[in-house]
Amino acid sequence: MHIREYFLEIQNLLNQISGISVQEINFDERSEFIGYIKGRTVFINGYILYISEYVDVEYAIEKIKYSYHFMQGDRMIFRYDNASDPHVKYLRTYPNHKHTSNEQIIESEPPNLEVVLEEIISILEI
Repeated sequence: MHIREYFLEIQNLLNQISGISVQEINFDERSEFIGYIKGRTVFINGYILYISEYVDVEYAIEKIKYSYHFMQGDRMIFRYDNASDPHVKYLRTYPNHKHTSNEQIIESEPPNLEVVLEEIISILEI
């Protein structure tokens, strides 16, 4: 797959969500297969999803670095990321993990954006 095809998939996925009022997503092509996606998606009720992906799509979709941070105002609802947080080295999925709204950090495989959006839709009931 070419990185432009992956970018198009992401944009099409976001365009399918009816509850989005603002999209500010930047796509940065670093090479034929490597790219960076960064931005935010604002939902009509004020919730915000911050998206950051550094991916290599040459052989498969490999998320080198990622974060999906879902907020309501100053309150975090959840965040998926693969930051090398020393507090989560005990997790089987380290460095991949999920922060929950009750300040827990749990195991998580790297989600794709579609799964994250499905979780948001179920929370917001849109």
